[in-house]
Amino acid sequence: MINQITYKPIHHRGENRIAVVFSYNEAWHQRVKKVPGAKWSKTLVCWHIPDTKENRMKCHLQQNNTNETINNYRPALLKTVIAQPSYSLPAPQIHFAASSLTTQQKLTTEKPVIILKPLQHRNGEHIALYFDLMQPLTQAIQQIKTIKQSTTHGCWYLPCTRSNYQLVVQATSHLARVDTSCLKEYLLQKQALVADVQKPLHKSTLKIIRNYPLYSHNLQSIIAYRNLLVIMKYSPKTITHYCNAFHQLLRLLGPVHIDSFTKEKIMSYLFWLANNKQYSETNLNTTINALKFYFEKVLGRSKEYYDLPRPRTTHKLPDVLAGEEIITLLKNIKNVKHHALIMTSYSAGLRVSDLVGLQLTDIDSKRMMIHVRDGKGKKDRFVPLSVKVLEVLRNYFKVYKPQKYLFEGQRGQPYSTRSAQEIMAAAKKLAGIRKPGSTHMLRHSFATHHLENGTDIRYIQAMLGHNNIQTTIRYTHVAVKTIAKIQSPIDRLQL
Repeated sequence: MINQITYKPIHHRGENRIAVVFSYNEAWHQRVKKVPGAKWSKTLVCWHIPDTKENRMKCHLQQNNTNETINNYRPALLKTVIAQPSYSLPAPQIHFAASSLTTQQKLTTEKPVIILKPLQHRNGEHIALYFDLMQPLTQAIQQIKTIKQSTTHGCWYLPCTRSNYQLVVQATSHLARVDTSCLKEYLLQKQALVADVQKPLHKSTLKIIRNYPLYSHNLQSIIAYRNLLVIMKYSPKTITHYCNAFHQLLRLLGPVHIDSFTKEKIMSYLFWLANNKQYSETNLNTTINALKFYFEKVLGRSKEYYDLPRPRTTHKLPDVLAGEEIITLLKNIKNVKHHALIMTSYSAGLRVSDLVGLQLTDIDSKRMMIHVRDGKGKKDRFVPLSVKVLEVLRNYFKVYKPQKYLFEGQRGQPYSTRSAQEIMAAAKKLAGIRKPGSTHMLRHSFATHHLENGTDIRYIQAMLGHNNIQTTIRYTHVAVKTIAKIQSPIDRLQL
């Protein structure tokens, strides 16, 4: 990756200065800052240093003679110096961190060019504007209502939305040509991981996309991959997990086409994940499923050829709360909404995704049933509605008055799973419960307590929504009351 620095003679605040223009680079930022007399200009959005003979020699600029005035400066004086990169990354066809305009670009275009690039700044996703110093253009950009200036990155920026992009074009089209190649390539890379490019990305994900862009052939592969997942109506969570696992492999491949990957290479990759990256059994299985989907579903290759070995899974017993701990947990929750959420989760044995997805119409008070729609595996099911829970939900409804979803967050959206988990963590802390576990612990407790009370395991399987009875049978290992009734063989001996 190359950072270009342009040195340009300017006249600023009654002095002859040398403007130092470059895309944001921390190493160069600190280096220029240490130059004697260096200053940052908010108006020009760049660093500038004294116009001296010594500085001109360092910047490879024509020497200033005594008769030269600022009006004698010509474009021919511009020199572009290539700085050494501060880090090395793969070099695909298009670089996101494109620099300021080169001399060749200036000569081949009549209008000045504004380069639009993605920018992560102050926990937000923005469009950065980089352009040559030009007073009318700067004034036009300053008129955009949502525009801001960044001293850190040396650019103007505004939130990354289509409407803001249109504002930039409308405000500057008569003065400059807008270069969107970097921004479009970034959005194309982003689309490979998320369906909605308008949705902000996590900072770490954005860094991966910008620093390790995919080559065009592999980019087309992951787009076809995501499209088929959507067509086959996989859940959003599964799509995210599969695409992330597939994207990681494509990043490592660099220019190597994924279609040329053989079974032997896949085995080597899985070994590297297990041995070097210390992947868990769950993560390895997700990666295997993601790769098999591409080769078998997208490319239509033989299942037998990509019959990959699975890691041995550990059979861990779930952590379960005792009945007394459930009582303590609920009594310490003072918030009406949080109390209703935890009580509903435990009483129906719901997954956290089922819980936050409940709508008001799913609570059937006449049949005393809760309708869980589109659960794991795209299955609907009914679970009993507790009389006590119905009373709590009615009191909660009078206070919060939800419109569509039973538990609503801001702007009428369903409660996020993260928020539900945080409520459970806070409730456990107040109750002094140190057992590890999230809201899923309530589901485990629901199944175990039913089994201890003598409920038929087939009914428990139906209420939990398990396809395989073996998944439900594991609760027999933690059902204390049931196990306690079994007589030890030593008690039968006449000792």
